[in-house]
Amino acid sequence: MSHAANQPQMATTSYLLPPPASIGAVLRQANHLADNDVVGDMATAGFVAPEVLADALSTMAGTAGMLVPFTTVPISMAGSLAELGSDLARQMAEAPIPELPGAAVTVLRGEAISGPLVDGVSAEAVPDFRDSLPEALAARLELDEAAGENTTAPADPDQSSPDPGADDPAESGPPASATVAAEPDDPAPVVIGSVLSDAHGGGRAAAETAAATAAPHPEGHQLTTGENLAINESYLYLRPVDAPTILVMGDHLDLTAISQINLISDRDFGSGQTDPASVALNGAEIGSSSAPSARPDGPATGWSVTEIDGDLTQLIDIVQTNYIEDFDRISVTLTATTTELTAGANRLSNLAEIQAFNQQYDVIVVAGDYSQVISISQQNVLLDDDVIATGGGAQTLGADNLAMNRAVISRVGEDRIETASEKMTALAERLVEGGRSFDAAEVSGGAFDGLGNLAVLVVQGDLYQATVIEQRNVVGDADQIAMSVADAMAAAAEQVATGQLEISAGANALLNAASLTERGMDSDVFVKGDSYSDEMIHQAGLIDTDAMPAGVFAQVALASEAVAFLAEDMIAKAAEMEEHISQQVIDGMPSADVMQTVTG
Repeated sequence: MSHAANQPQMATTSYLLPPPASIGAVLRQANHLADNDVVGDMATAGFVAPEVLADALSTMAGTAGMLVPFTTVPISMAGSLAELGSDLARQMAEAPIPELPGAAVTVLRGEAISGPLVDGVSAEAVPDFRDSLPEALAARLELDEAAGENTTAPADPDQSSPDPGADDPAESGPPASATVAAEPDDPAPVVIGSVLSDAHGGGRAAAETAAATAAPHPEGHQLTTGENLAINESYLYLRPVDAPTILVMGDHLDLTAISQINLISDRDFGSGQTDPASVALNGAEIGSSSAPSARPDGPATGWSVTEIDGDLTQLIDIVQTNYIEDFDRISVTLTATTTELTAGANRLSNLAEIQAFNQQYDVIVVAGDYSQVISISQQNVLLDDDVIATGGGAQTLGADNLAMNRAVISRVGEDRIETASEKMTALAERLVEGGRSFDAAEVSGGAFDGLGNLAVLVVQGDLYQATVIEQRNVVGDADQIAMSVADAMAAAAEQVATGQLEISAGANALLNAASLTERGMDSDVFVKGDSYSDEMIHQAGLIDTDAMPAGVFAQVALASEAVAFLAEDMIAKAAEMEEHISQQVIDGMPSADVMQTVTG
C-alpha cells in the first residue's frame, strides 16, 4: 500500500443522481342523473312541471358557486401556474367574503386556525359521515349490504396510506447521502375511507336474487321518492420533492385555502309531518407536524449535483360533480292492501385515490420562484321542497336530509422561512451558473452540518407544487305526491288511518370528502426575494325551512318562490355561472330511470 493512499482525503466522489420527475394528474369525474318519475294521471293532478323546479335548482347551484371567496378555476384553464397562485393570494388577502341573507358564515385566517373546525366552532374531531346519515337511508344501505349490494363500510384507516417503513421511490433515491426525514409515527389518517365503491357494479343481481327469495312484504303501503345519495371522495398521499435546506433566488409563496358551502331548501307541506330536521355540516382541519432530518455529526464533505433545465412542477387537479334531478310526480289511488313503490333511492359517487412520490435531497436551489398552493372547494346544494296529500293518517318523511363537507389537510414537515444571506445567495448563484467544484467554506455552518456528501438539486426555473380539488353535489328532490283510497277499499282506508301508509320523500344525503396528506421534512427555506404565506377556512351554511304556501298542490307558487331566500341582485349572475359550470356535466351525459314499482 502506498504512502499516499494512507493520507486523509476530502471525499469528492461524484454520483449520478436521479433527477426528480414533474408529476401531473388532471382528473374530471361527472355524473348526471335525470329521474323525474311520473305515476298516475297528470292531466288531473294539477302538478307543476319538473322543468320549473329544475330552473330553481340551477339557480341555487349557481348561487352556491358565487359564495366561494376564491377562484376555483381549474389549473388547466389558468393562464399559468404562477398566475393562479398570485391571483389566489390576492383574493385571500383582499376579496370581500360573499354573503347570503340568513346564512351562517365563518372565515378564519392564519394563526386563528387551530384544530378541527365544525360549522365555525372548534371541535375535537370532524364528524364521521356514516354516523350522521339519515335513519331511513342508513337502514336502506344496511339492507343493501346484507343483500350483496356494493355499498361498503369505511376502509380500514391503517390501509389508507402507505406503510412508512415500506420501500418507495422517495426512499430509494439518490445514492449520495440525501437526508430523509426521520420516520416518526405517521399521524392517524383522518379520512373516512370509501363510502361507496363500484356503485354501478354487479351487486344488483345479488340484491334481486335476495329480494326474490325473501319473505313476503308485510301488509301496508310504502312509497319512497327520496333517499338519494350523492358522494364525492378524494384521498391523496403525496411525497413531494423536498430537502432540509432550500435556497430560493426568486419569491416564495405558500397558500392553503378551504371553502365549504351547504345550501338547502326544505320547505314541505303535507299531513302527518313529524320529521327530524335536516342537517348541514361543514368540517375542516388544517394541521402540520414536525419531521426533523436525521443528521450525523460533522461538516459536509462533498456534493453531487443534478440539474433540471426549466420548471419542476407537481400538479394535482381534481373536479368531481354529481347532479341529480329527482322531481317525482305521484298520483295514486290505493286498490290493494299492500303497495311498495320506489321512485328515488338513486346513488351517484365519484372516487379519486392518488399516491405520488418524488425524490428527496439535501439541498435544493431554485433559480426562480418557489410556490406551494393547496385549494379545496366543496359545495352541496339540495332542493327538497315536497308537497304531500294523503287525507291524514300517513307517516310521512319530507326532511331529515344531510349535507356534509369534510376536508382534512395534514402536512408532515414544517418550513422555516428566512432571508437569504450574502453567503447563501453567492452559493446559489454559483450553482445556478454551472459551478460544480466543492468548496467546504461555502457550506460550513448549521444549514449543512451533518449532511455528509450533499445531494444537490438545481432547478433552473420555478418550483411549483399545487393541489386543487373542487367537489360539487347538486340534488333536486322536490316531490309532488297525492295518495287516496278507492271507495270500495275499506281495509286500505283503515290502514291509512292507522299509519300503515309510509312516505319517504326526504332522507337524502350529500357528501364531499377530501383528505390530503403531504409527507415532507422540516426545511430551512432561504429566500432572496419576497415571501408570503396565508391560510384560510371559509364555511357557509343555510337551511331554508319557511312554511309552504297553504293549500294542497300549491307547487306553482312554491316554484316561483323556491329561491326567494336568494339576494335578488345575485340571481341573474348565479344563473350565468351555473350555465358555465354545469354545461360540461349535463350536455351529452346519459340519464337513467331506476324506478321500481311493486303493487299487490
